[in-house]
Amino acid sequence: MEKLSCLFVSGVDGIVRFGGDRRVRCCKRRSRRVVMQEQDLGEKLFGLIFGKQEETPLGFQRFDRDRFPEQYVATLDEFADPVASDTEEMALFRPMLARTQLVTRDLQLLYDAGEHGWTAAAFHECVNKKGAGVVVAVTEGGTVCGGYNPKGWVGYGESRGSLASFLFTWPEGDTSKPPVKLRKVGGKSMSVLDDPETGPKFGADGFVVMLMSPFQSELDGSEKIASSKLGTFYEVRPDGVRHIFSKTEGKKTKLVSLRAYFGVYEEGEEIPFDDAVPVSLE
Repeated sequence: MEKLSCLFVSGVDGIVRFGGDRRVRCCKRRSRRVVMQEQDLGEKLFGLIFGKQEETPLGFQRFDRDRFPEQYVATLDEFADPVASDTEEMALFRPMLARTQLVTRDLQLLYDAGEHGWTAAAFHECVNKKGAGVVVAVTEGGTVCGGYNPKGWVGYGESRGSLASFLFTWPEGDTSKPPVKLRKVGGKSMSVLDDPETGPKFGADGFVVMLMSPFQSELDGSEKIASSKLGTFYEVRPDGVRHIFSKTEGKKTKLVSLRAYFGVYEEGEEIPFDDAVPVSLE
């Protein structure tokens, strides 16, 4: 007698069946045949009524991930190729830009806290209306981390929502290893909070650098403090840690470096999302 293994198989009719390997294979083959037949019949009926299916019906392109990649969560199994103009730091995060609007675009460093100042005013003066951007930070403990903002900053105090935003980290600072890439969770809302009185804020608490606000009279060290809490707006790390810093640093640490990179656009070329985001697109 053939030995049966315990498996569950869901049929196309919605009935869950219990059986062995041979029956499983039979059910799978039947499921594929029925699905193919249903698809073929549907396509034939559509063709008889409406004619041949168009690639661009009424002039509109079909909505899919290849044409509109940033309408989907960030990819974890695709990687962008190097770009000749990339600096050493750009080359670190370039692979993570697969299926983003910056995937093949030349990049430029527009904000460096060490040069422009650890103030919210300096940050927004450098980055506002420059399009999608990547923030890269280094902590006192050696963590290299940051985030990608598909909608950019404009300084209007609004939420810049996008499913395609993500955080990344090398918690122990070893950039010879693959980074940990953390996708947006809970929908696209509040992926980035564009507060003109603070630095970059990915979610309300995913990765926040306050910088010196316009209401402070002088730098006091708090402008370099960064905090991170994962799980609400960005997914928890695979090792279960709920922040992007090293385990010894915890959820709050001090930065030694903060930079922001943006795409290079030709004169007259449209920069996506260089103004307020309509509520329908948020």
